[in-house]
Amino acid sequence: MGIPAFLRVKLGFLLTLLCFLQGASQDRPRENSGYLPVDNVNTLPGQSGFIGPDGRFILRQLFEKAGAYSEGLAEVQVLGGSWGYVDQSGSMKIQPRFEETTAFSEGMAAVKLEGKWGYIDKKGHFVISPRFDDADGFGDGVARVQIGENDFFIDHSGRVKFKVPSNLLLFNDFSEGMVCFEERKGETSSAGYLNTSGQIMFRKRFHYASPFSEGLAAIATDGWWHSQTFEWVDMKFGYIDKTGKEIISPRFEFAGPFVNGMAVVIQNRKSGLIDRTGKFVIEPRFYRLGQFSEGLAPVQFQYDGLWGFIDPAGKTVIEPQWREVEGFSEGRALVQEKGGKWGFIDTSGKTVIPARFDKATSFSGGLSTVTIFYRRGWVDEAGQFHP
Repeated sequence: MGIPAFLRVKLGFLLTLLCFLQGASQDRPRENSGYLPVDNVNTLPGQSGFIGPDGRFILRQLFEKAGAYSEGLAEVQVLGGSWGYVDQSGSMKIQPRFEETTAFSEGMAAVKLEGKWGYIDKKGHFVISPRFDDADGFGDGVARVQIGENDFFIDHSGRVKFKVPSNLLLFNDFSEGMVCFEERKGETSSAGYLNTSGQIMFRKRFHYASPFSEGLAAIATDGWWHSQTFEWVDMKFGYIDKTGKEIISPRFEFAGPFVNGMAVVIQNRKSGLIDRTGKFVIEPRFYRLGQFSEGLAPVQFQYDGLWGFIDPAGKTVIEPQWREVEGFSEGRALVQEKGGKWGFIDTSGKTVIPARFDKATSFSGGLSTVTIFYRRGWVDEAGQFHP
């Protein structure tokens, strides 16, 4: 099914910004377990495993693929294609016998066996028998499943909570007990939200609606329909609460999710930071602005310019000097030098690990997974590379 029309935003750089604000990064672990999934690290091609907090490479077995840890278990695919789960000691906790798997969430994982999907517990026992044509992980106590061409939401017992009406297109996952939808009627459409019982909480003539974050959701109205590019342009973004009441009037060119009571917005093609009343905490004067982490936020002052960092008062504390950056994690930020290599700085802007990596992830559990040419390994907080 195609992307809903009201999701297609005219300005491409806004989509890039949204990914940036939501913390997109290469191979980011799903939980801070201290164990990182790695491929081809000091092994033959095709081998995967994990690096522990002490830098020890565990699971030196022939795994085709290794996923990130979630709730203490990680998906692994063995030679032959079957999937199972290992614990953080490296022991095979759930023997590989599934055709496909998902990460554990809310104590359960969706797995595919003999062409059908069901749900297992952490002992590998089916708690919901495999009978679905497709299945997602649990969130907010419900999971989406597919039977034929129909979508349903089930609870932890496998009982159907509700069927998704055929005229509703759901997008994103449940967040804070609600999920947004698009409803089509002929050539017109509207957006709204369902609760976990399938009740329509409200519907409005929005062109765009986002998941709730800290009780507020960004929506877009106004604008005009471009008949050649099939998208809404010149939309205005604002925020609503869970009753559908307008809390911050639509007046921005973009509106990101609230994090710690603040959200990044764009006004007059400049990025700034607002509070929950819509008042600017940092006036819009940056080309791009990321969310704050560990007291600092990445900023880019002009198109194709270099990146630096500001403090909560909007003062530049680390001068722009890098092509790309990520937010701080465990006291270090990943930065890309002009030559294209990645390294790490501390909160003073001092280089603590020189830029020599072709790829790298933010620190998690005291480690970063890195690539030097075709050698993939890890780097510790001292900058020591371990192939």
